[in-house]
Amino acid sequence: MLDGVVPARNTGWAAASMPTVTATITLYNRAKYIDVLLKSLFDSADDSLDVRAVVVDNGSDDNGAEVARGFGDRVRVIVNPENRPPTKAVNQGISAALEDEATDYIMVLNDDVSLNEGCLRKLVDVAETDPDAILTPLQLEYDEPHNVDDGAFESIPAMRDLINDAVLGRPLKDAYETNNVVGAAMLLSRKSVENIGLYDEMFLFYGPDTDFIRRARWLGHKILLVPAAHALHAHGRFMSTPTTDKKDYMWRWRTMTLSRYILRLKNPEAPLWRNYLATFAYTYHGFVECVPRRWLRGLLYIVQTQTTLLFRYGEIAATYRTHFDPSKRISAD
Repeated sequence: MLDGVVPARNTGWAAASMPTVTATITLYNRAKYIDVLLKSLFDSADDSLDVRAVVVDNGSDDNGAEVARGFGDRVRVIVNPENRPPTKAVNQGISAALEDEATDYIMVLNDDVSLNEGCLRKLVDVAETDPDAILTPLQLEYDEPHNVDDGAFESIPAMRDLINDAVLGRPLKDAYETNNVVGAAMLLSRKSVENIGLYDEMFLFYGPDTDFIRRARWLGHKILLVPAAHALHAHGRFMSTPTTDKKDYMWRWRTMTLSRYILRLKNPEAPLWRNYLATFAYTYHGFVECVPRRWLRGLLYIVQTQTTLLFRYGEIAATYRTHFDPSKRISAD
């Protein structure tokens, strides 16, 4: 059983004899997007799939929760009274999906995504042949669907087979193995989620999907891109877009800095004590970088972060042991 996940129980949804996909969506002030997303979700399947959704409204100020409730019994809406860290909200949705005994597959979706016709059916077809894999559709720009999303494009050069097939005009395969995906749209089997675990809540915003995918790969789960399945992603560039707001700029920098340190600490290829030494050595780069750009505030934050990571050693060590437990590794076959 996953830490923090309620044991499986029926939540009132009718049992399904066909494969059941429960989408989990974290919603924050995106009422116009959630309407499009839920319509596309249910339209992207066919009568051979039972499609459901859990929408976690994470303290929104708009009417997104009401829009989601308008889709009836197919959608379960959870409303948080305040805006929680996104990783906590994502884990709420995944945990709620696992509570439903009928759930065979979980699809983790951002609220600014839209699925093209047939997308879900194509993903499930591949998942049925490789239930241990994590699958992602080809993610395209929301407003320019003839272009691949910037984040998704970064993973394509690692897929040599896909490049060869596309350049030489050969028929594309159903799926191509990759090293990473943009976490805005992922499909996993219940078994895979239970083996990999939930998102690491030490991450505030940036990095939890990278950590999740790295953990999955270490455990032996393939990461597969399904090129015939398409999803549109609206705001994949949020963390890299320029901002003139100093408060917003510092929040982004602090979030990214903390995430980089945690990702280094959780490197599964080395023992934790060695990762601590490497991470603290890496922070000297942060000190140098802070002098011309963030000066005292940046230096104080780095010192504060180092101190926090030291005091949380026991918690981080426990998480490291759980996430990279050799007994959970699956066969490569």
